[in-house]
Amino acid sequence: DMRMRYTPDVLYRTFEAAGENGRPEMRRYWLLDFGFMACLTGVMIAVSANIAGRETWVYPLMISLSVVRTAVDVAEDSLFLTLLRSFPERRNGAAKLASAVTTLKHTLLIAWLAMLFFLLLQSAFGLHIL
Repeated sequence: DMRMRYTPDVLYRTFEAAGENGRPEMRRYWLLDFGFMACLTGVMIAVSANIAGRETWVYPLMISLSVVRTAVDVAEDSLFLTLLRSFPERRNGAAKLASAVTTLKHTLLIAWLAMLFFLLLQSAFGLHIL
């Protein structure tokens, strides 16, 4: 799901709509997502090294954003798996936390992408702002 945030009701309606057959599929997807996270982190680090340059102050910032985004993504999927495991019991506090973690994950990715595009534009126009 690509939402920036959601309510506990939306999350639990999604679990309900998945049904008995769909919830195990959700679990498998979130477990598989840990591998995708590792791949995305590798790509983000490689792109950061190639675009920012290891000798700049921007490079460690981009690497930090990449690693922290991954840690937040791990926390998000762990929360989803915990909430799904306890379903149909509702844990609204944890569901609200999951929403906040999702928002943080997307915010970190947007920050990294903004830095990437800024560096690409800087390079394309021969600017040396950073």
